[in-house]
Amino acid sequence: MPGECRETLTDEGETAAGFVSRAAECFAACGIERIEAVMTDNHWGYTKNSAFTAALVALGARHVTIRPHCPWQNGTVERFNRTRWIEWAYRQVSTSNQQRARALPSWLDYYNHRGADTARSEADHPSSVTNLLMTGYT
Repeated sequence: MPGECRETLTDEGETAAGFVSRAAECFAACGIERIEAVMTDNHWGYTKNSAFTAALVALGARHVTIRPHCPWQNGTVERFNRTRWIEWAYRQVSTSNQQRARALPSWLDYYNHRGADTARSEADHPSSVTNLLMTGYT
């Protein structure tokens, strides 16, 4: 998957609509033509954002939200976030958000291309699905 398929965004809200549209374009460029559903938490940037809703309609994707106060329902993302904090964010000192954002791509490359670990089986490894890699947020 091209390196341009990951982004670090500094805010929420309207950027969510743009992000989901660009992610769909990136997946299409990698041969994933159809997105059936997008799962998010219940943040207002997803649930009350008409631009985000319009982006999903344009993709023909339905919006699936996890139950409120139940982040474990979105287990893959929650595990990724936990691993990201433990293995990357808390292991280094950053003096600014920009410095942390510059360091994230190399860690994502490591995370996306290493072998299976205790949190996921080999079948869960991104390489088992053609061109499907996690994206990062700061």
